[in-house]
Amino acid sequence: FNNYGPRQNWREPMAAVIPRSIQRLLDGQRPVIHGEGMQSRDFIYVLDTVDAVVGVYERLAPGDSVNICAEGQMTIRSVLEAICRLMNIAPDFEFQERRHSDVECHRGSTTKLRRMGTYHETEFEIGLKATVDWYVDRLGSKKAMHP
Repeated sequence: FNNYGPRQNWREPMAAVIPRSIQRLLDGQRPVIHGEGMQSRDFIYVLDTVDAVVGVYERLAPGDSVNICAEGQMTIRSVLEAICRLMNIAPDFEFQERRHSDVECHRGSTTKLRRMGTYHETEFEIGLKATVDWYVDRLGSKKAMHP
């Protein structure tokens, strides 16, 4: 599912939506929305993913699988609005044509993960704030040093 958090790639072409949008805002550009931004994703904070992987490693039988997700649906547009709010920037998006390869919905279930007793979930706003702060500290200071 969709991990987010500090240290994620923000450079094109493989950049994820959260770090790429933060980077664009720091550069004085608008975040990009493909289509209307109603595509939904199941975002999970990277440290929660790490905890889940470590927690199931010894418990999961070889060849077995488990979803590591947050079991929540967030639209791309709502994520970008939250980033703008955390950065104290009025939402103003650059709308581009919908990508044909864009999946409309990523949705997982944590039922099995919860039964294994290894599930921890960071609230999205808390994880997103930590993520925004990390990029602002790193990318914002670089831009101040090298305009």
